[in-house]
Amino acid sequence: ILHITKKRERRDEVRTAAITGLLCMTMAAMLADLKTGKIPNGLIVAGVAMGVSYQVLSEGVAGVLVFAGGLLLPLLLMGGLFYFRMAGAGDIKLLCVTGGFLGPADGFRTLIASILIAGVISVWIMIRQRNFTGRMLYFVEYAQRRAAGAKWESYMAEVPESAKFCFSVPVFLSVLGYIGGIF
Repeated sequence: ILHITKKRERRDEVRTAAITGLLCMTMAAMLADLKTGKIPNGLIVAGVAMGVSYQVLSEGVAGVLVFAGGLLLPLLLMGGLFYFRMAGAGDIKLLCVTGGFLGPADGFRTLIASILIAGVISVWIMIRQRNFTGRMLYFVEYAQRRAAGAKWESYMAEVPESAKFCFSVPVFLSVLGYIGGIF
């Protein structure tokens, strides 16, 4: 029984260290994004190394598959947003690292939470700038042009800087929500 208790305590210590690492990594990414508009690739690489290490320590060799599943899910689900430049590469990579840390199920929950938080932020920005109707019309027109086969163009091309925000903020907030047990 003592051996099982020590093993469980060790697993809990590893999980606490990993979640702390994830929180620090997403906070550093958010701060860099807010300051420079970019998430450094070195931070993403460090996050991948920490995440895969955690999964392997936690799950053994199967942890590599858990990590890969969590890493690939945001790429598959958000790839279209990157293609149309509605989300940046750093944002997608940050979501992939988060998913790898947490595994597919919890990574999916944080992805959905990030999108919902981003939606709330977007609506708040539009209300504050009093351009909700104009932004919705722009989105519909953009979608209609794409559906009609118009030449590819970035969705963000005509979006004013004041209407843009760093998606790393909702990712960080979703990680905080995960840690706090909100979802």
